[in-house]
Amino acid sequence: MPTAIKPPAAESAYSLLALPEDSVDPVVAEAIMWMVNLKSGEATDRERTEFAAWYEADLAHQRAWKHLTDSLGPMSVASTSPLTKGSLARRVNKKSTSRRQMLKGATLGVVVVAGAAISDRLLPLRSMLADYRTWTGEEQEVALPDGGSMILGPRAAVNFRSDGHKDQIELLVGDLFIRSGNASQRRIDISMSDWFLTLPSGRVSLHYNGSQVAAVALDTSMMATIAGGAPFEVHARQKLTLEGGLAVRRTANIAREESWSRGLLVLEDDSLDSLIEHLRPYFVGLIRVTPAANKLRIAGVFKLREPRNTLVALSEAFPIRVREVTPYWISIDLIT
Repeated sequence: MPTAIKPPAAESAYSLLALPEDSVDPVVAEAIMWMVNLKSGEATDRERTEFAAWYEADLAHQRAWKHLTDSLGPMSVASTSPLTKGSLARRVNKKSTSRRQMLKGATLGVVVVAGAAISDRLLPLRSMLADYRTWTGEEQEVALPDGGSMILGPRAAVNFRSDGHKDQIELLVGDLFIRSGNASQRRIDISMSDWFLTLPSGRVSLHYNGSQVAAVALDTSMMATIAGGAPFEVHARQKLTLEGGLAVRRTANIAREESWSRGLLVLEDDSLDSLIEHLRPYFVGLIRVTPAANKLRIAGVFKLREPRNTLVALSEAFPIRVREVTPYWISIDLIT
């Protein structure tokens, strides 16, 4: 049975800091959203027609689109061509047979430990008793009583309880995208770690992975309480994080937050490590990146649901070498 979610009662250990909003060109933001939509594979004929109308309506739209596609380069369409079975093996460098023989000769104890590790990579063991949970590489959409929905990212776990007036959602781990239907003015109470959020309507994107906790109010404001402190407002299009003991509100990257729920990641001059961190929940196994390769700056719209395809596309567009040590271990290093 799911348990009721209550606001934490401990004294707050955090101070609130509001950072100045970044200067974001709204036309560029529109162009990014169009690219995410068109590259998602879910765009309808009507949406393609609407994009064409948007593009032709203003020279500023055309300049923004050209700037975006030029800056993203070959990765603007990363991983759009599906790979056939075995093609990753043909297109990445494999370790020698001696390494495979060594792995086959592992002791029983190592095999047992590895089996447990692989099991946890498939489904986090700490999530077994949650009301809703997802496996590695799996996403799940759950309908809410108010007509909205919540989307669990891979390796996520959620407890849920509802009554006639409100829904209570507890994010135990992972990423969660909530869309309120607001059919009957129902309130949504959300908890994760020692955070307590109240969403009257609209959409929110949540992230809870280890010590990293973040909440993004996409289109409406929400109230937040951290560690039992005084409640405060997180405005629409703001992201709330904890940084050095401070609760920080800053302008959110709306395109990135909306795209992950569709299996896409938008990067603009980010490190390779940032992409790999987002790919790991979709890959059953280990992805190891050398420090030199981690520093590589990349940009593009990437398909998270196809990590192997994305890694192949990366190796073709950037100076990196992708090696498949085993089916569950991929190594990436920089080509110098």
